[in-house]
Amino acid sequence: MESSLERATGPLRGIRVLDATTMLAGPYAATLLADFGADVVKLEDVRGGDPMRQTPPIVDGQHVASKSTNRNKRSITVDLRDARGRAIYADLARTVDVVMTNFRPATLREWGLDYDDVVGSNPTVVMYHLTAFGRTGPYADRPGFAKVAEAFAGLTYISGEPDRSPMFAGFPIADGIAGAMSTAPRLEPDPAVEALRRMVRESAGYAGLKRAIGGGD
Repeated sequence: MESSLERATGPLRGIRVLDATTMLAGPYAATLLADFGADVVKLEDVRGGDPMRQTPPIVDGQHVASKSTNRNKRSITVDLRDARGRAIYADLARTVDVVMTNFRPATLREWGLDYDDVVGSNPTVVMYHLTAFGRTGPYADRPGFAKVAEAFAGLTYISGEPDRSPMFAGFPIADGIAGAMSTAPRLEPDPAVEALRRMVRESAGYAGLKRAIGGGD
């Protein structure tokens, strides 16, 4: 009997993705790729998996948020704090088309798993790196979650009642927007998604990937 992955359809069918993200924004972005037909392998920590597995709401014993943001994926567990776990990550990264992560840049450099390390063994890889403050700049290595981004951007300041403290929304808006907008097509076609589609549709290999996303030769 064929598995659901073997029956996968969509414009990204045949694209292989290593999802090493946690919590909401990154996993949601990877889920959208899976919804488009990509074969996504979710990498989780050996100490209980992705923290979203322990996040409410819980319905009939199932963590709804985790199931929602990790549908249509396969999953393995590794310990990236251990050299053997990092070796597994590196081995997987050599075999996929896309590597997705939301670790801080300094952490990836310390582990030898940053873009320069991954592309050294997989020159055609597309690396998706979603962080709170980006890969460069004075805040690049600071940690951050949705609430940090929302407060930093001033969203909480304009939310709530005028005579009360700033208010967070009930849903982590920054995570949802970041995950959706970083992978799903926007008003104009998303260049990275369009490039991946073209790679599958034309089977022209990866030599023209930079040209496809506007990066030149």
